[in-house]
Parts: sequence; C-alpha cells; structure tokens
Amino acid sequence: MNKLITQKQFDETHVVSVVEGNILDEQTEAIINAANENLTHGGGVAKQIADAAGPSMYEECKKIKRVATGSAVMTAAGDLKFKAVIHAVGPIFGHYDPEDADDLLCSAIQAALKLAEEAEYTSLSIPAVSAGLFGFPVARCTSVIVDAISDHLFWYPETCLTDIRLVAMGSQCVVEFKRALEAVKFTDDE
Repeated sequence: MNKLITQKQFDETHVVSVVEGNILDEQTEAIINAANENLTHGGGVAKQIADAAGPSMYEECKKIKRVATGSAVMTAAGDLKFKAVIHAVGPIFGHYDPEDADDLLCSAIQAALKLAEEAEYTSLSIPAVSAGLFGFPVARCTSVIVDAISDHLFWYPETCLTDIRLVAMGSQCVVEFKRALEAVKFTDDE
C-alpha cells in the first residue's frame, strides 16, 4: 500500500502530493511512464509498467514507433486498472548540456500533463522520470518535475487535474520530491 508523505495545496481545488510506494498501486486515472524514445520499456519503472500492462500496450507502442525526447504520448493501459498510460520521454543525463537536459525533462512532463488534461483526467501519478536508468541526478530531476507541475497549474488555473501525485519507491527520491515540493512557491504561498 502506498504511503502519503506530504501534500501541498496549490489553490482551492488543486493538490500535489508526494507518495512512497509503487506507481502500479496508485488509484489515479492515469500514470506517467518513464519511457525511452523507442517505447521499448527495457528496464526500471517502464519495464514494470509494460509487464503489468500486457501485450496490448506493447503492440500500441510498437505502432507509434518513436517519440522525441522532451515529449509524451498516451496509450491505453492494457491490463492495468488505469484509463491510460502517458509515456514521457525524458533525457538521458550526460547526452545534453545540463540546462538543455532540464528543459527537455520539463518539456516531457508538461507534454504529459497536457495529454492528461486533454483527456479530462482529474488525477495523475508521476514517477521520477529520467532519474533511474537515464542517470538524471535525483535532486535536480525532482526539482524540474515539481517546477513543471507548478508552472502548469499556474498557467492553466482551470485545469481538471486536481490531484497530482509524485510517486517514488526509493527513499532518496521520496526525500527529494518532498524537498522540492516544500521549496516550490505556489500562488497562495506567503
């Protein structure tokens, strides 16, 4: 069972939470998958999601073929209980200048948020995209993801995404998501 670590109210209707546990145990409408450009799901969270989703999601991903770094695509969730899986392609750290890597990760998260919003989902769970196999430093990754969410909520105050959950299994990711969320200044913060 996933454990709520902390949450922060953005405004009267939007909340961002940090959750320790398995993204597959979430109760949200959709989840983000930390994907690679070829949507092959070879390891980490991506493999865990793909294995649980079964062959139908894999076949849908094969038809898409390629997704550029910094973008996202949505597929059906296959055998998973979610309405959809949003595949966000973050950068491999070290393949880009650090600032460019930050921008690409931010872009991937914002693209995923936009897809969830277009589908009119109210809840979404997000892992630490690029922090695992792609080697993005955890503290930097979590800060970029939280900033991307904050920017989305600021620029789209009417968004239907009222429940955004940052999900991590490792204690370092949990600690860094918590730190990043506590550091961000939402519109109603003093």
